[in-house]
Amino acid sequence: MNVDSMYPSKWLKAGDLQGQTIPVVITRVTMEDVGDDAGKPIVYFQGKDKGLVLNKTNAMSIGLVHGQETDGWVGKTIELFPAVVMFQGQNVPCIRVRPVAAAYAAAFAGATEQQAAVLPPPPAAGPGQQAAAIAAGPAPLATPPSVGTMATDPNDLEDSIPF
Repeated sequence: MNVDSMYPSKWLKAGDLQGQTIPVVITRVTMEDVGDDAGKPIVYFQGKDKGLVLNKTNAMSIGLVHGQETDGWVGKTIELFPAVVMFQGQNVPCIRVRPVAAAYAAAFAGATEQQAAVLPPPPAAGPGQQAAAIAAGPAPLATPPSVGTMATDPNDLEDSIPF
């Protein structure tokens, strides 16, 4: 039995992505109580039941591309991808966000050095390369992927990830 299935969560967690990068369309951003934390931002997605608790890193990544007002994020497509971060001295899995290729290219072109520091690197070519990229740590900014390599049509978001 999978440990994640023994302890289901109302919120998205890294295991829900099953190691895949998933394009999603934002439907709303709300403020909700999460455990003992009152008023955490939660972003919800088209066709998905679970919301993502929005940490500052992910909020800044979305805000850089789609604006600082969360109402302006509705209808925008982003990608969710699994990553590993250091938290309290431990490597822990997490979910990171990045814009899809066209938005990434626009943000990359207009980003200041400080803004560019919060942009996640473009996706790796495959699962093995993605794991290698995570193990290697943050990469310098590179040319964003071409638009043709990623789904940009909001109606083309069918996937088998059950969240």
